[in-house]
Amino acid sequence: MSGKAMEAAVTALRFNEMLRYECEGHIEPAGILDGLNASLEGQIDLATFITCCVAVLDVQTGVVQMASAGHCPPILVGEKARLVDLSGYPLGLPKIVRPDEPYETVCVTLAPGERLVLYSDGVVEAQNARSDLFDDDRFLHVLEQAGTDMTPKDLIDKTVSQVVAFIGDAPRTDDITMVILQREVS
Repeated sequence: MSGKAMEAAVTALRFNEMLRYECEGHIEPAGILDGLNASLEGQIDLATFITCCVAVLDVQTGVVQMASAGHCPPILVGEKARLVDLSGYPLGLPKIVRPDEPYETVCVTLAPGERLVLYSDGVVEAQNARSDLFDDDRFLHVLEQAGTDMTPKDLIDKTVSQVVAFIGDAPRTDDITMVILQREVS
């Protein structure tokens, strides 16, 4: 959600209701984003936009369908950590500046033990006092070094600790949010 304070909070609350509505009876991520974008048309101010990633997991097969609206790319973590190639423009952009293209659903299959990491830009855009970014490469390295021995909760705790240590005394400018899906080993 772009913006800060009460205005962003109100927009987030309204968006949450729209998301609930769009998800009723729908499980195709790109279709959900298309519906959300149509619902936001004319409902938010021209300077506001929303990024999000919608992921639908089939717990039996490990298949995850995903679509992105300008959000950070999910990371698939197995032996290596790699960004999942998702594209899509943020929600709520005026028609004049956004492409006239539907969102696209991409599928990945989580093998037993693999993880899918979803996160906010506050992780990779965290800055230290020299204005260096924590960045994607550093984040991928942290995830690869952890392997699959750590629980998802422990990995989140470790990552947040490393981001906070990286920031040091610099002011914190954004949230640090992570969600990890891990397919259990049979």
